[in-house]
Amino acid sequence: MIKLTVENSWTTIEIEQYQLNQLSDILEFTYNYFIHGVVCPNEECGSIIPSVKWMKNKKVMNCWTCKKAIFIQENTKTVNKKEIIKLIKDNNKIPTGLLTRLIPKLKELNFEYQIIDKRIKILPSNYDNCIEELRYYQKEAVEIALKKCRGIIKHATGSGKTITMAYLAFNTTPPCLIIVPDLTLLNQTHDKFKKWSKSLSIGKVGEGIFDPGDITIATAQTLNSRFETEEVKELLKSINSIYLDECFAKGTKINTKNGFKNIEDIKINDLVFS
Repeated sequence: MIKLTVENSWTTIEIEQYQLNQLSDILEFTYNYFIHGVVCPNEECGSIIPSVKWMKNKKVMNCWTCKKAIFIQENTKTVNKKEIIKLIKDNNKIPTGLLTRLIPKLKELNFEYQIIDKRIKILPSNYDNCIEELRYYQKEAVEIALKKCRGIIKHATGSGKTITMAYLAFNTTPPCLIIVPDLTLLNQTHDKFKKWSKSLSIGKVGEGIFDPGDITIATAQTLNSRFETEEVKELLKSINSIYLDECFAKGTKINTKNGFKNIEDIKINDLVFS
């Protein structure tokens, strides 16, 4: 009998090794991606700092990891990186979001399992409210999201995803983190949340700024490049909820039979590899 002890972020698996070996396609994958930025020339570091607008007017900057000086123009390049991602840790823990793939696989293999649910629900708090009225499909999304506390909200372009996210963020216990893919969305989202918020502080992380608040808007690039710093570790430890905006932003590299293409260049019937 496989035992799954489910908590908000992590699920602990009690499982035999022979069973674990049959789940390798679920618990491990190869991640191939490109990143454009300033590469630290220090061989012991090698950090990649994503390029942002404020770098254009500077010649030298300090590496965010090892703090050594970097000549920006000489060390700016596009790097192709490949990583083998193991989703199960040494203590037999996996991200709880992986259960949606793991449980169907257990059923397919006829493995018996038991779920012990220890998740803590984040209850509505009434800290704040947006001043705009939600449309019917936005209300439905908010109600389901508050009930499930995890999932993907799919709304078409121009349908008001930001205000849907704001209602969730304003009506659950802070602090929370909202991750966006670029500086345009960083500033747009930050400005809208500042406009809508009545009492919660709205922080910003990105574009050379690190100023967290009750609700923090951050770029994925800044969090990634500063991931090992104490300030980011403290931020991630403190949050009660997290929201990801734009899962597949413009410029996302997609692996096709003809090599990597930007997602906006993919056509109907193109063969892509997951």
